[in-house]
Formats: sequence, C-alpha cells, structure tokens
Amino acid sequence: MRFLIFTWILVLGLLEIHSTLARDQWEILVDVWTYNVWGLPEPLADNPNRRAAEICRQLVAGPSPDVLLVQEAWYPSIRKIFKTKCGFPHVLDLDRRFRAGWFDSGLLILSKYPILESRRLTYLENGSPWAVDGEFETQKGAIAALVEFPDSLKIWVANTHLVARYSATDDGYLSQRTQQAATFFSWATRISGHLPLILGGDLNFDPTRDADSQETWRTLIAALPEIEGPDQSDPTAETYPGEGKIDHLFGNSLARQVSGDVYCRDSPLSDHFAWRSLFEVSHEHSECDL
Repeated sequence: MRFLIFTWILVLGLLEIHSTLARDQWEILVDVWTYNVWGLPEPLADNPNRRAAEICRQLVAGPSPDVLLVQEAWYPSIRKIFKTKCGFPHVLDLDRRFRAGWFDSGLLILSKYPILESRRLTYLENGSPWAVDGEFETQKGAIAALVEFPDSLKIWVANTHLVARYSATDDGYLSQRTQQAATFFSWATRISGHLPLILGGDLNFDPTRDADSQETWRTLIAALPEIEGPDQSDPTAETYPGEGKIDHLFGNSLARQVSGDVYCRDSPLSDHFAWRSLFEVSHEHSECDL
C-alpha cells in the first residue's frame, strides 16, 4: 500500500512538473508595425498634421499593434500628435529639442505596454556636407526600448532610419548605409543580451533594385547570424514610386517572424506604407535570462 501511495505521489509530481514546463514554454504572438510617416513640415510634405491626425484616428479605431516604430516624425507638432493622439499609453522619445536649421532623429517608439529601459545610438556618418539632400542636417540614428509585456515577458524593440538613396542609377550613399545598418544590428544585438529582440524601421535598402544592393544585402545579413531576416521577400522592398515604399522588420532567434502584411495600402497617408509583422516569442527564454 505504501508503495502504491508513493507511486501515486510521484506521478502527480511529474504531472505538475510537466504542466509547469508546458506553461514556461508557451509562446505569445507580438504584433509590431513600422511606419515612415513623412512628417516633414510644409512645404516639404503635404498636410503633415492632417495626415498624422488621420493615422492616429485609424490606429485608435483599430486594428493597432502592440508596438509601433515611427520614422520621420521630424517636426514638433507632428511628434506631439503621435505621442498624444494615437492611443498608446507608453512612448519613447529621445529626440532633443528641435533647433532651427536641423532635425534630430525623427524616431518614436509607441507601446501598449510599459517601457522599462531605453537606449539611443547616433550614427557617426550621415550624409554629406556638400550635398543638398538634407541628410547632413539630420541626426539619424536608432532608439531602443525594453518593453514589459504581460506575464513579465521582456522584449527589446529597436527602431532606425538609415541614410536615403537619391538616384536610381548612382547610389552614392550605399557604403555609408551599409555601415549604418551593420552598426545598428550589432548595437541592438549587444544591448538585448539574451532577451528576445525585434528591430527594424526605414533601412532604405531595396535588395531587388540592382546587383550592388542585392550583394550588399546578402553580405550584411549573412554576417549577422543572430538576426533572422524577414520571411517575406517582395513586401519588404520598395515598390514602384506611385505605390509607396515598404520597410523592414527583423527578429533574433528568440523572436521568430511568422507573418507579415502591408497596412494602409488602400488609403496611403504617407509616401511609405506601414509594414506589420507577427512575431512568435518564447516566454521560456525571457524568464530564464532575466
């Protein structure tokens, strides 16, 4: 009888352990969007405040992501709209005060969940002082937030905007953009440590455009084994100018991208479309690495 009782207790204990392990290994879906909102002041952009307000109205009406990476929120009035009207209770804004003659990063991270820590990166090279494209007058870089999701799941999220391409035939900033991308990926990987990492933004890379871009993109991704490239191919590249541009999202090995889609294709409110991705994040890794 004692043997049977002991065996039953052992079985119950094993079932409890199995149940606990199963709970620890649950994976949650995290919805992240990236959106270049073309937030330059007039006359450099059309009706920026009206478009920003409409973007926020649509986000409040739904659907809306868990985390939204925003690029080109350059101007103070536009930043204020995104920070206060889009329905996200937690905002990361590391831009310094706007100064006449130049813009800061133009980056924001909007989150449904608390932001515990933040980081900022400024690229050493950005544009050319002899060019008239405006790149040199900006302070492009990256920002990152440690977001606490339900059940104490912690995920690092990083947002960037790289130097743009201004010619279809001569990409004078290709080497500079490549260096910025490598810096961004390595920086985000380093600060995230062993936690899940989701990163992206407007990388201004179109791997389908020409042979140089394709080769640079393959080399860049291959050199970063911790970062998994997008599962989708066409949707991450620039489309033809009349249709807008679509940007990139990535995850590390603990944040696996399972699907992606374009948002706002039918009613574009920027010269870019928003890109949305679902990431499958393992709770087990996040808990063990705290």
